[in-house]
Amino acid sequence: RIIEVVIDLFKIVAERISTLWSALAFAKDCMSDCVQHIVKAKTLCLEAKDKSSVLMERAISIKDQLDDLGDMNMESVTTARELSQGGEIQEAIDLAKGMDDLVLDSTKSVAAMVDRVTEGFQNLPDILTKGFEINEAGKEDDDPEPVDVEENITDLETAKDAIDSSDIFSACKSSVRGFSSVQDNTSTCKDLLGSVEVFSKNCDGTITSFMSVWDLESAMTKIKEMCRLVSLGELMKQFADQIKRLLLAIIALMRSTIDKLSSLDVKDLGLDDIQDAVQNVVGNVADVSKITEGVGNLVGDGVADKMDDAMDNIGGKFKKFGGLFK
Repeated sequence: RIIEVVIDLFKIVAERISTLWSALAFAKDCMSDCVQHIVKAKTLCLEAKDKSSVLMERAISIKDQLDDLGDMNMESVTTARELSQGGEIQEAIDLAKGMDDLVLDSTKSVAAMVDRVTEGFQNLPDILTKGFEINEAGKEDDDPEPVDVEENITDLETAKDAIDSSDIFSACKSSVRGFSSVQDNTSTCKDLLGSVEVFSKNCDGTITSFMSVWDLESAMTKIKEMCRLVSLGELMKQFADQIKRLLLAIIALMRSTIDKLSSLDVKDLGLDDIQDAVQNVVGNVADVSKITEGVGNLVGDGVADKMDDAMDNIGGKFKKFGGLFK
């Protein structure tokens, strides 16, 4: 009878050990599958980071071209319209959209990794996972705080509003400030992508450690490593979400710039009104010249000289008007 009890106990223990090892083997398979997800996420992240460098260069180039336009006149209005239609700003928009697509795909890979790890964790016996909260147990003291780009978004939206509300005389200056914001916030995106790259490398290290020596003594360490992978994945997703927010605001600002610059019209410089005013003044000048000559004959050269000075002053004003026609 005792022998039967012992045999039954051995059977129970054997079954439980078998179940345990089966669950651990499944967890190992899950972690192994995560390699492809993290490799893809890291590759996409690096591609987005490369595009951010190119986008920063484009933003600087566009900003400098707008800044070189100076005061608005017929020539600068034409140049601004050509810039909006020449494709360089659209290329910058396409770069930002490409970054957004890459970050989105990277996030999907990270989400797939987290889901796979979670699946392996949930399949483990309660005796192993007791006391482990998968979303909390993997956090470390030196993990960065969730990033917040609200201030950056406000900066971009303020710059966009300034462009939208600008008139022909302030449109280019507002656009210069706008692309300065694009440059700065693209740099922020690049820094955040650098952080995501570091997280992905840490994921590599965690998976490598998990796949090393396996025994019952290391089981608790393996479980914590699964939790760590989930924590890293959540950080990557949170940072990626903020990067996407920045990119959407950057794209909106650049689109507003194209719309504003392409809508500029030399008629808005008020040249027709100035031309009419000049014609009226010219007519009056002709009359005044005759009067001046007559006054000189009547009251002497002193008064006539003062009237000549007034005429020169009027001529100076015509030169300023002429600047609008360059």
